[in-house]
Amino acid sequence: YVNEAYGNYSSEFSASLTIHNTELDDTGNYTCSVSTIHHTSQASFEVHVYACPSKPLLSKVTELKQLELVCQSEGLPPPTITWRRATELLEDDGTRLSITYAIEDGTAVTSRLVLTDLTP
Repeated sequence: YVNEAYGNYSSEFSASLTIHNTELDDTGNYTCSVSTIHHTSQASFEVHVYACPSKPLLSKVTELKQLELVCQSEGLPPPTITWRRATELLEDDGTRLSITYAIEDGTAVTSRLVLTDLTP
C-alpha cells in the first residue's frame, strides 16, 4: 500500500510452491527464504507424501492337501492385510492355518495364507 501522508511504500508479497503429479520422492524438508538487503528470514516445513494402498493382487496355489493364497499390495504407509472367511477374521493357529507377512522397500506388503491337511 502507499501512505501518501508519509510517502511510505509497503508491499506484501506471497509465494507458493505447487508440486504437480506428486510422487513419494517429493517427501522431504522444504524451506522458504525471504531476503532484503538488511535481513534474511526462513521458514521450513516437513512434507510427507502418502500413497493409498494399491488394489490387492491375489493368487492361488493348490497342491495335494494344501492351499496357498497370496495377497500383495503397496502403499505408504504400508497397508495392513487381513484375511477373512466370510465374516470370520482368520488368524495363524500354528497348526493347519499359517499366515505370514513380508514388507519390501517399505511400501510393498505380501501376505501368504497356507491351509494344510485339506480333506478331499
